[in-house]
Amino acid sequence: MRRGDGEEAADVGSKVAQLLASAHKAVDAFERDLDETAKLRRKVLRRLVRVTRRDNIAFDGIERINIELSLKNKIHLLDVLEEFFQGELPVHQEAEKLTQDELLGGRPANATDLVRSASRTAWRNPSA
Repeated sequence: MRRGDGEEAADVGSKVAQLLASAHKAVDAFERDLDETAKLRRKVLRRLVRVTRRDNIAFDGIERINIELSLKNKIHLLDVLEEFFQGELPVHQEAEKLTQDELLGGRPANATDLVRSASRTAWRNPSA
């Protein structure tokens, strides 16, 4: 192992750890928002059914907000994945040393193309 290889591996590992931590944080926040929305919805429903029939109650606005947040998170995830696949991928080898190109071939480019082909346009404007 060359001097500095360990530092590069640690740096890449650190970036991956940061990416994973960020993804977990975003998922947790999204789940908390959904839980809070569900609690609020149940509370409002309990109060409204006292004064009107259940079929008169609609939560379309809340559903629209949930959908918009979900789409925004999906677009952000695609942006992060595209950046990740275009960068230096964390590759650890035990035995023979191959270049990243020899080891991965065109897989990172294929992954980037796949991420780019996702329906971001439709997600950015779901009502269109």
